[in-house]
Amino acid sequence: MNELEAYREEIDEIDKELTQLFEKRMDVVFKVALFKKQNNLQILHKSREEEVVRKAVDRLQNKDYQDEVTDFFDNLMRISKDFQSKK
Repeated sequence: MNELEAYREEIDEIDKELTQLFEKRMDVVFKVALFKKQNNLQILHKSREEEVVRKAVDRLQNKDYQDEVTDFFDNLMRISKDFQSKK
């Protein structure tokens, strides 16, 4: 196995874990959607989104990834809001 194949194999394992975590997160997003619907709450909660991004950036060990983790969580929350809207 060459070096590139080894890197790709490592990425595949990480992607597997990410998929499992994504599914777990979306299960909780569904519960949040039900709660919001039952309590007539809006889907968008801007200050919460800002807090989520801030925490993610703070957790980074390598701050060079700050822009990318911000994009990642912005997109993740967009997906979550779209899912909530469907429910």
